Amino acid sequence: MALSAGAKTILLVAIGLFMTFMGIFSFIMFPRILQWQVEENLVLSPEAEPYEYWKVVPVPIYARFYFFNITNTQDVLDYNVKPHLVEMGPYTFRETREKVNITWHPNGTVSYYQVKRWFFEPSLTTGSLDDLVTNVNVPLATAVNQGIRSGDSFFISGIDAILEHAKSTIFVTKRVRDLLFEGYKETILDTAKEIGIDVPYDKFGWFYPKNNSDDGEYTIYTGKSDFEKYGFVNLWKGNSLLSGRHAPCNQIAGTAGDMWPPFRNDKTQKLELFVADICSTLQLSYLNEVEVNEIEAYRYWLDESAFDNGKYEQKNSCFCDDSCMPAGALDIETCQHGAPAIVSFPHFLNADSVYGDKMDGLNPDPEKHRFIIDLEPKLGIPINVDARLQINVAIPNCDEIENLDLPDEKIYYPIFWFSESASINLETAEKLKFVTKMLPQYVSIGCFLSVACGIIILVLAMHRAIRRLRKKPKKQMVYSAVRVVSQNEFLKGLDSS
Repeated sequence: MALSAGAKTILLVAIGLFMTFMGIFSFIMFPRILQWQVEENLVLSPEAEPYEYWKVVPVPIYARFYFFNITNTQDVLDYNVKPHLVEMGPYTFRETREKVNITWHPNGTVSYYQVKRWFFEPSLTTGSLDDLVTNVNVPLATAVNQGIRSGDSFFISGIDAILEHAKSTIFVTKRVRDLLFEGYKETILDTAKEIGIDVPYDKFGWFYPKNNSDDGEYTIYTGKSDFEKYGFVNLWKGNSLLSGRHAPCNQIAGTAGDMWPPFRNDKTQKLELFVADICSTLQLSYLNEVEVNEIEAYRYWLDESAFDNGKYEQKNSCFCDDSCMPAGALDIETCQHGAPAIVSFPHFLNADSVYGDKMDGLNPDPEKHRFIIDLEPKLGIPINVDARLQINVAIPNCDEIENLDLPDEKIYYPIFWFSESASINLETAEKLKFVTKMLPQYVSIGCFLSVACGIIILVLAMHRAIRRLRKKPKKQMVYSAVRVVSQNEFLKGLDSS
């Protein structure tokens, strides 16, 4: 049955109104629908899409180590001159991370161990792992530091006796491979064990024996119960507080670096990153907006207040122990088996001059030595990371130790700095670009076309109705004119008859 002209006009109006309404409604509701879908799909579970990416980090991570070689150790010992440093490297390793022993908990958290493995990359290395580096004898510095911290004259005398027997020196020359992963034997370690001092390792190396091992159990929020805590660390090694730190600096906060809560609306909010190796949560500040592989991201960085120890913000004074260190470095002794280690930016960038003024050969450069993370704000995924930190060892002064040449005042020796860098691959970038950029564009275009088509249909319907209304009076006038003519003809006929 064919529709009448009026019914067709009404149908066009209905279609036009529907398309216009749906276009506007979809445009307004799409961000909420997208957020709901993203949150539903990001919740960590064995069935979730991001699970495999979370379990085994899919992008290559490159760890680059730069060692400081002291070229004038004899003059330092004999004449108390400034150590002269020459940077060596980078010595590059490809790092992989895999989460094992994954346990899901009903309270919306998951526990796991993360196994790290390092594979040497000769083609990306300047030099060889057999290069010799001269720097501080860390086991010796650790023994001296423990003796001084004990405050026990008897213990210090015992350390002094060990040094006389061991014939150890404050500086050692070792291969890069030994300083990193393979470790080296040190006489003082064996001597300390013989007299009953608890030594946690048989050899010393900064990452010995960490290759193919984990750094403890993590428990993080999956987003199931509270999406604002998505990815945040709840427990580390079963604890929510860090030993060796004063409150509130002993609180574990931030994520482990894999992801952050999505839809980050406030870009100025600090980006919190828990780093187990330094027993601290780093707080990164917003820097600017960047584009990585055509993906818009927020760049965060560790600014000059990152290791301020209370100089810039009083609340950071809880990082101090017996006394506050000069700003620009953080004491990590409790994380390094009692070694007097501190962490800073490479070449003491942004640090107090007391650190760099006692060394020759340091050249801090913000472009080369800053710590940055580029975060995609809609999904909370880091798409580019350049984490750069420096490990230093403090050599104290102690007049009670006679069998070792110690400096007249405490000196912080840079040992090495490292960069851990990773960027998403093109395949992952295309997926992110589709969800965060292309899909919203497609929806916006679709909504615009829907509204435009709806308006066009409404205009056509109105035009059709107006034409119809205009045609209707004309037909009536023609009909009336014909009727008048017919009546006149009829009257004329009557008159003639």
